[in-house]
Order: sequence, then C-alpha cells, then structure tokens
Amino acid sequence: MNDLNQTSCPIHSYADDTTIHLSTSFQRRPTLQEVNRSRRDATERLTFDLSKISDWGRENLVVFNASKTQFLHLSTRHDLPDNYSLFFNDTQLSPSSTMNIVGLSFAHNFNWKFHFSSLAKTASMKLGVLRRLRQYFSPVPTTNFIQGPYPSMYGVCFRCIGGSTRTFFR
Repeated sequence: MNDLNQTSCPIHSYADDTTIHLSTSFQRRPTLQEVNRSRRDATERLTFDLSKISDWGRENLVVFNASKTQFLHLSTRHDLPDNYSLFFNDTQLSPSSTMNIVGLSFAHNFNWKFHFSSLAKTASMKLGVLRRLRQYFSPVPTTNFIQGPYPSMYGVCFRCIGGSTRTFFR
C-alpha cells in the first residue's frame, strides 16, 4: 500500500493491517448543527478514501474483505446517535464498540476495561502454558525463555500477579 496515492485522511499500515483515521475538533463547544456538519464531512472524506483504497486494490489484484473492516467512532458526545453511513466495497460498515490495533484495544467510550481484561486473559493463558510445561524444564532455561523473546508479556504477567520466576518454579 506504499504506492497508494495520497488519501485525505492519515493512513497507517502494519503487516497486513491498514488503519485510516480522521480526527475533528472545535475551538469551543459546538452546536448540534456544527457537530452534524462535521460528521457529514468526516463521513464524506472517509468514504472517498475508502473508495480510493478499494480502487487501488482492484488495480493491484488485492481483494479486501469488507466484512472484516471495522469502524470505530470515538467521541466525547455520547448523547448523539451514530446516524451516518460508511461504505467499503459496497458494504455498509457498522460501528464497532471496540477495536484492536496492534495489540491495543480501543473502546468507543474511551474505557480501558476491555483492553486490560483482554491483556489479563492473554497473560493468564500464557502463564497456564508455562505452569504446565515447567515440569519438563529446569528454572534457568525457562527464565531465559521468559526474559528472551517474550519479555514484555511474560514480564507483565509476573509483575501483575506479583510472583517472580524464583517462586514460580519451586
């Protein structure tokens, strides 16, 4: 996607994921009419860019799965309905309540509960695997494994649970 012509919205790619985003703001508290106009403008810009991405895919023999395309609306104005339509490859995108981008979970209401719950679940599963495998390995190779290629997740696991590798392997 590096050769994709300029889009009006920022676009970021990582591995096989591409994210396009748009932010709007106001100098003062906007009226309902200003918010609706801003949302219409944002919808038009995003739809235009999604169309450009779709065209790029056709030209480069890339098929995008519109059903896997996510749309997350973040706003501090929760009292307003999400009454605008975004389309990608003739498929209307439904707003998601959460979205995961490179391991970080965003929620439409700026709540981090889903993110931390998902981290805790992943950490618990990985610790469970380590606990079951510990009988096959001595503490030193296992500690090297934890501190080697996977330091962030396993390090967080041990700090969150309050354990250390010394007590874990006894």
